[in-house]
Amino acid sequence: MSRDLLLRCLSVVAAIAVSTITFIQMASAASPSPQVYSWTGWYGGLNAGGTWGGNPVRTGASNSQYCPPGSCGHALEFANASIQGATGEFPLRTDGFIGGGQFGYNWKIASRWIAGFEADFQGLAGASNSGATSVSFDVSGFANHSVSTDLSVSKSIDFLGTVRGRLGYLVEPRLLVFGTGGFAYGHVKSSLAISQNLIGAGLGGLEASFGTALNTSRIQGGWAVGGGF
Repeated sequence: MSRDLLLRCLSVVAAIAVSTITFIQMASAASPSPQVYSWTGWYGGLNAGGTWGGNPVRTGASNSQYCPPGSCGHALEFANASIQGATGEFPLRTDGFIGGGQFGYNWKIASRWIAGFEADFQGLAGASNSGATSVSFDVSGFANHSVSTDLSVSKSIDFLGTVRGRLGYLVEPRLLVFGTGGFAYGHVKSSLAISQNLIGAGLGGLEASFGTALNTSRIQGGWAVGGGF
């Protein structure tokens, strides 16, 4: 074989080798390995929406003073009329806007089971309501004597949050059906005002007025449970 023929054969072999390498690279670029989706890790996000619910407020009073028969005169009759006026129920609602954020962590504990925890914090706007009533009750045993009562209440929730555990099942690699439950808390403000008047002919046409007001602001705890996908 002459030197020229040998060089031509080597050139052909080299060209075939380069073409083969190029084909392998193109095939690798066109067929990437499938990406495996992982549920393990941290996550977070924001949310916004509406809230609605009924939370009735009940008011009441009692006569805690013990009077032996005949020693208190007719004070008990007047007290009972006052208690009746201070007792009521107001069907307040807590409808409004809610928005906040959440974060959590997931662990894949088996081939299709995911466990984790989640915490969220929400602010509320418009989730307040109030109610008022005016009533009058006659004093038993005393003609033309009565106790009139003006009663008003209000209640609002400024913010709330939860800290929960979660357990889910992978129906598909990217579809998780889960249940969740844990501790819940919220900032609740409420107010109560009672104004009463004792009206009677025996008072010479005058009225005896008395009343009280109460305002509270506290963090109230509870529980939360739910589910989703």
